[in-house]
Amino acid sequence: MKSPAFQFYVADWLSSQRVQMMTLEEEGAYIRLICFCWSHGSIPAEPSAIARLVGKSCTLETATTVQRMFNIRTNEKSCGVERLKHKRLELERIKQAERREQQ
Repeated sequence: MKSPAFQFYVADWLSSQRVQMMTLEEEGAYIRLICFCWSHGSIPAEPSAIARLVGKSCTLETATTVQRMFNIRTNEKSCGVERLKHKRLELERIKQAERREQQ
């Protein structure tokens, strides 16, 4: 069963040096991609595909910067496109699965 939501740790977000070094545009693109990754399990690895996914006139430069935050390459491919996952989201998925199992 897919969980519709994940915990968002505000203190971690605000204290992350990597996030604080981003422009507001990059930060907005990053949170959109985190949400997409949670819903779909992964995002495309290619910066041009990331820019299209973010939309909102996302530049290739922004997409490339934000792509670096997703560091787990998967063996799965969608339409022949390599995919990326997010380490923190995967840990959250495991925690949620463990909680469901305990209940």
